[in-house]
Amino acid sequence: MALKFLYKLFIEQEVKWADGFRAFCVFPIDMAFLSLSFFAAFIYSAPIEKLNLTSSKDMLALFVFLLVITVIVTVLCKKSDRAVVASRYWLTGTLTVLSYGLSFILMFGILNVGASLR
Repeated sequence: MALKFLYKLFIEQEVKWADGFRAFCVFPIDMAFLSLSFFAAFIYSAPIEKLNLTSSKDMLALFVFLLVITVIVTVLCKKSDRAVVASRYWLTGTLTVLSYGLSFILMFGILNVGASLR
């Protein structure tokens, strides 16, 4: 994931400080979608009994919840990007911290689900 971030930022372009900062602010979107991909892979590879869920309805509800969290992370990142453009750095920092926090919680939660399947 970090390698993708660096490739996207540095390959075939001259990077300015502002571009790097803006890319850093929207990186939680990539983390959230990676978490969503992990969840789908874990669900696909494990029987439903291992996930301690009673029905496919519960599975779908959890997936929709994860999608909602991913949308929230995306909205926070987009708002922080607009705040950077508007030179509102305090708002940028707050929104970026919130989006990273949600992304880390999502990532660690999904990885714990995967670890429990072992």
